[in-house]
Amino acid sequence: MAVGAGLFVLLEPDTGYIKWIGYQVVFGFCMGLSMQTPTLAIQTVLSSRDVPVGMSLLFFGQLVGGAIGVPIGTNILNNQLLKKLAAVPGFDSSLVTSGGATGLIHSLPAELKPAVLKAYNAALQDVFKVGAVLTALAFLGVTALEWRSTRDGSGLAESPAMDEEKDGRVVETSATMF
Repeated sequence: MAVGAGLFVLLEPDTGYIKWIGYQVVFGFCMGLSMQTPTLAIQTVLSSRDVPVGMSLLFFGQLVGGAIGVPIGTNILNNQLLKKLAAVPGFDSSLVTSGGATGLIHSLPAELKPAVLKAYNAALQDVFKVGAVLTALAFLGVTALEWRSTRDGSGLAESPAMDEEKDGRVVETSATMF
């Protein structure tokens, strides 16, 4: 996923659709794998009593990360775009926040469009760099995980309705988690 996020930094205004679609496929496929893996790890490593808490914390972290990440990316884009467009002669900085990217491009004279597109791309690359670094840092969390096989049933979590053996006798457990 970090490689896919890093590929986004290579995007330019004239990048062909095959490349940007390919970059999205690599990133999206790996993101799908990385979103499913923690749920499997939680169910394997935690006891059945702790699985609901672990899953709740996982989903909370994923949702909060997305909720915080979008404003951070928007803030980086706006600040970098204003900084990079300050170097373009004759550019009105109020256009950045008033109409979005399409409104910005359509409101410019033809001679300013290449410079503004170049600045916009450089600001987007800064946002993509932050995303690539954060994605690569997620590897640190993976290294802290306990290694346990999901195939041999050696995980701590078991089905709530599964029978348990205690003191040599079989005890039927309840189907509820609480």
